[in-house]
Amino acid sequence: MLDVHVHVHGIEETRLILNGVLSAATTEALRAHLDRHLAGNGIERLVIDLAQVRRIEATGVQLLLRATRAAALRGVALQLRSAPPPLRQAIAEHGIADLPH
Repeated sequence: MLDVHVHVHGIEETRLILNGVLSAATTEALRAHLDRHLAGNGIERLVIDLAQVRRIEATGVQLLLRATRAAALRGVALQLRSAPPPLRQAIAEHGIADLPH
């Protein structure tokens, strides 16, 4: 299960706070939020807070990679934040580096 909580801070920043497991069974919920918030609504920064993610599978990492690319194409800064050490390692192994603590 994956819960996604959304906090909007004007056009400057939208924060998606994830809680649970990011797996093949749960990526669709996050994908819907990413699509909605990257669909040209003018936000400058999209932050995905991973502090409460207990596990991430390859499909979750792939979704984050696609979101990073989609954000860059739209001129939106996408930041992954607060990933616990095991999650940071899994994400870094798949090509997303430079995660803020």
